[in-house]
Amino acid sequence: KRRFISWGFDKLDRRLYSDHGDFVIVAGRPSAGKTALALQMAALMGQHDKVGFYSLETSPAKLTNRLVANRCIIDFGRINRREMTEEEWSRVVKWKKEVASTQLELVPASGWGVQDILSTALSRRHRIVFIDYLQLLRSRGRDRIEQVTNISLDLHAMAQTHGILVVALSQLSRASTSRADAAPTLTDLRESGQIEQDADAIMLLYLEEPGRPDVSRRILKVAKNKEGTRGRIYLVFDGQFQRFRESAI
Repeated sequence: KRRFISWGFDKLDRRLYSDHGDFVIVAGRPSAGKTALALQMAALMGQHDKVGFYSLETSPAKLTNRLVANRCIIDFGRINRREMTEEEWSRVVKWKKEVASTQLELVPASGWGVQDILSTALSRRHRIVFIDYLQLLRSRGRDRIEQVTNISLDLHAMAQTHGILVVALSQLSRASTSRADAAPTLTDLRESGQIEQDADAIMLLYLEEPGRPDVSRRILKVAKNKEGTRGRIYLVFDGQFQRFRESAI
């Protein structure tokens, strides 16, 4: 029986048939939670594959704090303030065993281009690569549209040529927030239509109730899917523990 790469959500896994060599986009507006979602997905995939999480704006130390909150169910604020209890510290110590067996590597990549990530991924044998985020990658081109177009083409080639699952986070245009319908579309991908053309799958993350960010569910909209079906998946985000789960409703 053929096995596909799991994203950690049953409803999503039944839609996306992802494999090594695919190029996937996870796009969202600022503060939608796309980094936390990608980190949770990467930690799960690291149980079965060598995963490189290349961050162009967040330090490995800050990402580690998020992972500790997510995996150990410890208040994210207390971790940042260094106010953890003895019982919480003991949970972290137990989690170290899981960390040792997890093949997830956090790689600081500020100022890098696609070639830098590819060289590092090949040398460290990463089978899955997360990039946070696409628009921060350095690239050639006369303007931003041409630069982002080249980034998309290079990431697509990286995935197909080397058999690496490439998951790139992307910003969404702020123009979509002014529409009556808050749901973003593929045309809201920032700065280049090439991303829409190259990706095997595109997921758009946004708030169901933008005016109530603290209580709103997140919607993960599968807007493009070459190998499966499109549709919406409803998620609950627990900011205290930096954790996503499928909504029961």
